[in-house]
Amino acid sequence: DSAKAAYRSQDPAEIRRHLAAAAERLEPVLRGTSEVQLTEIVLGLSARAFEVGELGAAERLCRAVSEARERLQGPEHVDTLKARSNLAAA
Repeated sequence: DSAKAAYRSQDPAEIRRHLAAAAERLEPVLRGTSEVQLTEIVLGLSARAFEVGELGAAERLCRAVSEARERLQGPEHVDTLKARSNLAAA
């Protein structure tokens, strides 16, 4: 699985490749999820993307998390606000 490989790998090129693939697959999943815990996992993945300079993947994942949290927890929930902050940083 691309997400796990992105966490395990130490090779920046391999990490970027796995992150791009994971972002592409996870965006639609987040749009339909009812699981807040999944947003936490994807948020960690977006941080990894940011660490290795895969800013496009980081932004896509942060945006998907922000939208999912707003839908699941409401626009003023602290986790939604944190997700928006992460999106702004990406």
